[in-house]
Amino acid sequence: MLEQTIKISLLVVEDDAISRATLVDLISRKFPELEVTSAENGAVGLATYRETPCDIVVTDINMPLINGIDMAKEIRTENPASFVIFLTAFSDSRYLMDAINLGASGYVLKPVDSTLLFAAIREGITRITQGRRIEALTRSLATRSAELETLNQELKATNRELEAFSSMVSHDLRQPLHKINLYCQVLLDLNDTVLDDESKGYLQDITGSVEEIVRLIDALLEFGRISHQPIRKEKVDLGRIASDIANGLSLQQPSRDVLFDIEEGTEAEGDEQLLKLVLHNLLGNAWKFTSKEESARIEFRRLKEDGKQVFFVRDNGVGFELENPDLLFSPFHRYHDKAHYEGHGIGLFTVQRIIQRHGGKVWATGAPREGATFYFALDS
Repeated sequence: MLEQTIKISLLVVEDDAISRATLVDLISRKFPELEVTSAENGAVGLATYRETPCDIVVTDINMPLINGIDMAKEIRTENPASFVIFLTAFSDSRYLMDAINLGASGYVLKPVDSTLLFAAIREGITRITQGRRIEALTRSLATRSAELETLNQELKATNRELEAFSSMVSHDLRQPLHKINLYCQVLLDLNDTVLDDESKGYLQDITGSVEEIVRLIDALLEFGRISHQPIRKEKVDLGRIASDIANGLSLQQPSRDVLFDIEEGTEAEGDEQLLKLVLHNLLGNAWKFTSKEESARIEFRRLKEDGKQVFFVRDNGVGFELENPDLLFSPFHRYHDKAHYEGHGIGLFTVQRIIQRHGGKVWATGAPREGATFYFALDS
């Protein structure tokens, strides 16, 4: 569900009245939070857009007066960041290269598969929402420039790095990756009966690698966000959060035999959203690294150390052996082979950063094939 402060509008441009009405009805039902309007051809669509610019355009290609490609060119001239999804019949596939070179955000072949259309719209909603959050953060930082002058030099440098990184990700990385993905999809869709299984596999591998890079980019952006958002301390029920995460993991793979031992009533003072991310990473790692155990066990409990609360996540999984366990918390450091355990090596780095922002510390112990334990204290 979109945040109430973020309104997103969508324009459907389709010359066939029945198809247009069906699309509007389907999209409105699936995404009730969107403001959906429609136009009967490219000329009306362009006029409608100019009168009330919208965030997402879903358009047919082959239309009278102005076709979808030419309409999109005009829209992109006025707003290069506009999110355009093309609908096209197989016979009009020659237009797809023009659409991709124009910077198409997505395309769906007719007859329209609602699942593919909804996925494309959902991607648009996500990208627009993230972009507006970054813009809101930038505006907020600008209005507080006088206050920021009183902060230390490290915070200033970090803010500049975050702004530069966000800009690079938004413009220099995402667009070419998205273009590669679209080309692969076009080749697979239009040459399904021509390509052999090996060639299809190569294209699918390329698509998968692109998606993995995008996930890494998202993880880095998330790390940048949690490194700067203000800490809002309150009483947090960590046991309840851990139970919710455990239930979610079990639903993902109900066939696995995993015993969760979660201590109830484990409360702490901290930022609930950030501590939830800590437990999501630690319990998610325990789930991942016990995947080869016939009977896995994952614990979340607490203990007292020097009169202070220490929380820990323990598992009986693959474990690790390092002379310096602190290396586990280094960015992009991976102890286990990526071919056997997926991940980007940034989860524990994120955990460490969150705990440090709470004035605490995190550390780990483990041994090969004897599991691992990750401890954290919120006030060192």
